[in-house]
Amino acid sequence: MSELEQWIERFAWENGLTIRLSYEMPKGREDWYCNYDVETQSLYINRARWEGARDFEAMYYLFHELRHAEQFFAPQRFDEAVRKSVRYAVFYDGTCYKFENGKRRECRLAATEYDFISLSESMPHELDAHRYACEQAIRLFPQKRREILSLRDSWLPPKALSLDELNAAFDKIDGEAK
Repeated sequence: MSELEQWIERFAWENGLTIRLSYEMPKGREDWYCNYDVETQSLYINRARWEGARDFEAMYYLFHELRHAEQFFAPQRFDEAVRKSVRYAVFYDGTCYKFENGKRRECRLAATEYDFISLSESMPHELDAHRYACEQAIRLFPQKRREILSLRDSWLPPKALSLDELNAAFDKIDGEAK
């Protein structure tokens, strides 16, 4: 078992989660480092990106995605804003998902209504995952603190949307997702 697989297995065991590991990236996410899929309870790792990444960077993305697994399947550990937002995914092209009753409902929001980057990056579950990933990566690589903070900051919105703005977007997704 590789060190990566040991990290994933340990995290799953410590948090009472089921995490399946796959090295076949889902369609549309082929260039990502890794991705956690709620429906399949699978963590997808892009071997090529992983092997070419700096150690702290790869672990940052791993911890970020593992945190999403924990957020979704152990919601009692998180505040209401994270519990609500983790049920939604917003991609930069306006594609949105709502996860409900084990199923993914999809819609596409109009570009004139939303700045999708700001919406995606402002989600409480994303902010929490970046905070957690940063903390864990710094714990493992304290000598890379500056680079890890810079990586985290590159994913944070210049100005996070308010909860009211996020709730309005969630309401819109609720009304349009099929």
